[in-house]
Amino acid sequence: MAGAVTGKLLLSLTLSLLEPAVQAIVFFFHEKAWQRRDRGHPAATPASMGA
Repeated sequence: MAGAVTGKLLLSLTLSLLEPAVQAIVFFFHEKAWQRRDRGHPAATPASMGA
């Protein structure tokens, strides 16, 4: 897809390799943020969910 947008092979290959790497890094920090947010909160149980 990047090749169709840019029209340049080298740029499209660079984007194709860079994008998954950036996603992996962002995913790591996203998960860390959720873990930090959930610290101290009890796990959801059927009793706590009103069941």
